[in-house]
Amino acid sequence: MLSMPKGLTVVCGALFLSIPTLVIVACSGDDGSTFNEGTPDSSTDSPGSFNIDSSSSDGTGGDGTSSVSCMPNIPANYTKQWTPPTQPSQPGPCQTTDIDSYYDQCLATLGQAGGAAACQTWKASHDACGKCIEPANNSGPIQWYDSRLYYTTNLAGCIAIKQNKYGADDCGGAYGASVNCNRDACEACTAGFSTGASTFKDFQNCENIAKTVGLCKSLDTNVGSACGGGVATVQNAPDTKPCFIQTYEDGGKDSAKVFYGRLIGIFCGP
Repeated sequence: MLSMPKGLTVVCGALFLSIPTLVIVACSGDDGSTFNEGTPDSSTDSPGSFNIDSSSSDGTGGDGTSSVSCMPNIPANYTKQWTPPTQPSQPGPCQTTDIDSYYDQCLATLGQAGGAAACQTWKASHDACGKCIEPANNSGPIQWYDSRLYYTTNLAGCIAIKQNKYGADDCGGAYGASVNCNRDACEACTAGFSTGASTFKDFQNCENIAKTVGLCKSLDTNVGSACGGGVATVQNAPDTKPCFIQTYEDGGKDSAKVFYGRLIGIFCGP
């Protein structure tokens, strides 16, 4: 189970910030929640939405308020972005113990004193595994941005691997292009995280607006047709279901460590 300091605020979205005392854990729904012991919420999207970074589909925040601090900016010459993952080798460069220790040293320590150094030490002693998890082109299971200010999970790449379809017009490619457009359109929001000029809620609001206009809107629409029914279909399909946090009949969910271990294992595991 993910261990976090008491009183840590956990907000819905697949965004994880390295700002001290704040970690944003992937989850669904429109509300932010506080988990004193760090129990993760679901990383799946709300039905009908394929934008892993957004929790609301109406252009507002989960609390119904609008954001004006940062608005989407889609450059006129922007083209869709999709970098497919490398087809996994068998066996992969990471053992199960390597994946567990990566989680402990690089993900669970995010935002903590000494966390960055712990992760660098881990990567220095796990070169091949680390390069698979965090390849330079950001096509691996964990995608870092803005000099490791935050990371997201590469669910699009996972879908491509599980379906063995890596094209830009396949489900994984369409998913990735939509998410990337929304994220890229809202770079002004993420630039303000470190200074306090913007918040994660601002980022969510911006992305929800981005996917309703221009190219990002068309890419969001493409996901439904490329995935044969959209996110609900992919989340429940036997082949791609492992890419998402699982909820069980007793109401329990994957712990963060279990989910990340499975996701990383799909890309890089034994």
